[in-house]
Amino acid sequence: MTNKPNPAVSVILPVYNGAASIAEAVGSVLNQTFPDFELIVVDDGSTDGTQKALIPFKSRLTVLRTDPIGYGAAINAALRYSRGRYIAFITSEDLWEPSKLAQQVAFLDEHPDAALVYTHATGTKPPRYEGDAFRDLLLHGGLVHSTVMLRRLALEVVGTFDESLPALADYDLQLRIARKFNLGCVPQALVKQRHHAEPFNAYTYDEPYQHRFKIYDRLLSEPTSLQTLGLAKKTLMADFILKYIYLNLREHHPEFTRRKIAELHHYSPWRARFAHFLVRFRITSPFVWRHVIKYFEI
Repeated sequence: MTNKPNPAVSVILPVYNGAASIAEAVGSVLNQTFPDFELIVVDDGSTDGTQKALIPFKSRLTVLRTDPIGYGAAINAALRYSRGRYIAFITSEDLWEPSKLAQQVAFLDEHPDAALVYTHATGTKPPRYEGDAFRDLLLHGGLVHSTVMLRRLALEVVGTFDESLPALADYDLQLRIARKFNLGCVPQALVKQRHHAEPFNAYTYDEPYQHRFKIYDRLLSEPTSLQTLGLAKKTLMADFILKYIYLNLREHHPEFTRRKIAELHHYSPWRARFAHFLVRFRITSPFVWRHVIKYFEI
């Protein structure tokens, strides 16, 4: 932790009712071997003992308190306050290994063409998105938020977090950065993921689909995105919807498929008819679904 007016890294930790875990998360940040950083905790209207849990660290971090304004808005408030040329994020549940910041700063210093670098995390399949990774990130999913460090310059180009998204605002930002810049990876598990009873972004079963639909629909409406991907919007949107129809069926939630089949008909009537047949007969074989889901991972 530094007292410099312009630290190399700004670490942003958004929290909502994180009293049970935030002390350990903060401790893992303050235990970094790389000292030139500031830590900004933004408390989005917690009603538990989060503020009390932060008292022992008061002299070593900055706490911003907001009314409940949502995940993206809370992080944006911290971004406006931050001063580092690099930005790193951590949730109140996760933990960092001591060398995380040092390794990511070294990577960005050595690779000026990369705007974002991430690490691996425990408990997740390690991705390998490097260089021009927009297509892979779109089709195979986002990065664990606590693994990411990015250049402030990237935010000046693509904008900050979309405050209209109740969830997945981090994935949306990752996609916007990957569309414009190269990504890099430190292929070590430097983040330990943990999960607690009251996450920042609690949502119902089908909300991730709804948020992803909005993200993809907007992003794929931009001609530059389609040129990069080399695919038509209708093709990709149909593929995405089919993936979630398959997941709904596999996870025993066929009640969510009717609306998706109707949305799918707008993009591909024949695939909508095929999906209707598979849902009707409860066919969940990945081999069968792979005949119509060509691009997105299932």
